[in-house]
Amino acid sequence: MPKRESEDFRAAWPPLGGGERHYLDNHSLYLRGWPGNRTRPGRSGLDPLDNEFEFAHMQGRFIRALFSRTLQTDEPVYIALMVIVIAICLLFVALPVLELVLGGHLSPFVWCYAAFPGVLGTFLVPNLIKIVSRR
Repeated sequence: MPKRESEDFRAAWPPLGGGERHYLDNHSLYLRGWPGNRTRPGRSGLDPLDNEFEFAHMQGRFIRALFSRTLQTDEPVYIALMVIVIAICLLFVALPVLELVLGGHLSPFVWCYAAFPGVLGTFLVPNLIKIVSRR
């Protein structure tokens, strides 16, 4: 039975030499957005679509780590940035509460700008506590 064109393509791709595949696995060769796919052999790494796919993949990994409380770092700069982001998020949550206490009324639009930072801060705090307690 003759081979189909797609089977010939898979057999010929990727054009790897002897030791070129030591840093790549099957995911990075065939899945767009996976780290290593953009710079696989035969590619320059400058394709705008591949750049966007890899960036989206890394954003997804960050969000997954944030919500599952597995976001970990040992760099003091990143820990300081997490503290700053948490403080800003808490400030955005505190503003509607201050308006309610001091002004006596609360506009629903105020909660609109406080909702996203509040959720982000809620998920960053346990990650920060886990990082600090591990040190």
